[in-house]
Amino acid sequence: MKNRFHSPLVSVIVPVFNVAPYIREALDSVVSQTYKNLECFLVDDGSTDDSGKICDEYAARDDRFIVIHQEHQGVSAARNAGLDAMRGELVAFLDPDDAYRPEFVGSMVEAMEREEADIVACKYTIHYTTKKITATGHEKTYPTIRGGVYDWRATLKELADSKINVSVWNKLYIRELWKDIRFPVGQLHEDNEATYRIFEFCKKFYVVNQPLYLHRKRPGSITTTISQISINDQILANSFVCSFIEARVPEFFTKAHLQKHRQGFLNSMIINFARCSYESGDEWKTLRAELKNKIIELEKEVGIKNCAPRTRVAFFMFKNCPWLLSPAYKFVWPLLRSLRDFLKGRRG
Repeated sequence: MKNRFHSPLVSVIVPVFNVAPYIREALDSVVSQTYKNLECFLVDDGSTDDSGKICDEYAARDDRFIVIHQEHQGVSAARNAGLDAMRGELVAFLDPDDAYRPEFVGSMVEAMEREEADIVACKYTIHYTTKKITATGHEKTYPTIRGGVYDWRATLKELADSKINVSVWNKLYIRELWKDIRFPVGQLHEDNEATYRIFEFCKKFYVVNQPLYLHRKRPGSITTTISQISINDQILANSFVCSFIEARVPEFFTKAHLQKHRQGFLNSMIINFARCSYESGDEWKTLRAELKNKIIELEKEVGIKNCAPRTRVAFFMFKNCPWLLSPAYKFVWPLLRSLRDFLKGRRG
């Protein structure tokens, strides 16, 4: 990739839907980038709050911002609209309630040019806040993959080992990778399918070992809100990944990779069963029945004895005392997790 680009134009794509309290922080982080040769597509996906107006405000002040207003179709359609309109040689994504560090684009471009990479990822930090994100420098960094260069085969294995996060927002891509790939429209958890398909064509992957992306976790976001649609889409996303891995055993993946993802699939379905236990109505009743069947099917595939202790305990509750699952999910497991993290901190 050396000399392929000279000060390449970077297209940043931001899907926007009803995020007025957070969108300014995200867009200010684009404005503050030390790397200036960029364009930013703000795809207003039918917002009913002031998000669209705020996007127009930034576009009026800075001609690098381009606003696309469309009817509400979901995150996938919004990102696809940005991909269809982009003009840059490179593309990055930003969620509208997150933020870049000022050196995000510059560091990623420099690494991509230096290493001749097709995709560059950076580390990120998680911030549980509804206020302005404040990074102290003491936050844990993700994902767990070490910094450095990976060839395409090693990259796929690291992805299957969950050492690379499937989210697109902490990565920079050459545009050619997206030539024939788009996000599945109308489906949540859209990053799973797109990322596995994209990484299959990535010849060289590089990880910047600095946390350059600030990821917000907040109540009311798409990923934290339970709904029948989100659960069904999670089933689709998990099924896609398991099928993707299974079709490439043993050429790229091992049976252990497939077993691990099926176990994770089983655990997530038990959690979803617990989350919707108290929901009323015929549709929720039908969904619980579907989840129950899926859990039983997955347990037969993976064997509960091969699963982690927490999954074994959760499956025992599911089979024998399902009314305890929801309280355990809401209160007991978070308490045990906090205790574990506290003890780890003391030992560290």
